[in-house]
Amino acid sequence: MVAHLALGSLVRGTVSGTVAGVLYGALWWLLGPLTLMPLFMGMGMGVNWNATAAAAMLSSLYEHLVFGLVLGFAYSRGDRCIL
Repeated sequence: MVAHLALGSLVRGTVSGTVAGVLYGALWWLLGPLTLMPLFMGMGMGVNWNATAAAAMLSSLYEHLVFGLVLGFAYSRGDRCIL
């Protein structure tokens, strides 16, 4: 449901679905580890918005991008199979 709301209007084919998925993964990397997680842990807003903190979280970025890639690809291919 969330994938449909976020990707639905952008997906016209496999390539656009995959690109939209990667952008969706990158957005969640910015929101999650860089913004919301430190905020909920009491460290304050924007504490991880610097190059050093972002570089330390590059493995998390790669994981979010792969998640988005798989999500976008599966959504673009699976949307045609839904009854």
